[in-house]
Amino acid sequence: MRQPEPFDGPDWHFWARQGYDSMQIHVLSVEEGCDGKTAVIEMMAHLGVAGQRPLFRLALRYEVYAQGILRLFASLTPNHPDVFPPPCFSFCFNPAS
Repeated sequence: MRQPEPFDGPDWHFWARQGYDSMQIHVLSVEEGCDGKTAVIEMMAHLGVAGQRPLFRLALRYEVYAQGILRLFASLTPNHPDVFPPPCFSFCFNPAS
């Protein structure tokens, strides 16, 4: 989830008021495993503003197969019914140069 930007238009002020410009991650658990053919890493975390109750629950799963296939799964779930939707939620790849 990226921080809100003024280019996001009229909703930018709502996101900033919710604290989305200063979100922090709190990792709850990380589990890993490998069966010789597939390596799996799973992470569960909370996202929110420091000192406040978490706004979102984040689940990430990475699967790396021996054939070189990489599968990524992500889920971002609001922890409360009144949580304002995030400005953006996606994976971002920065390949080494």
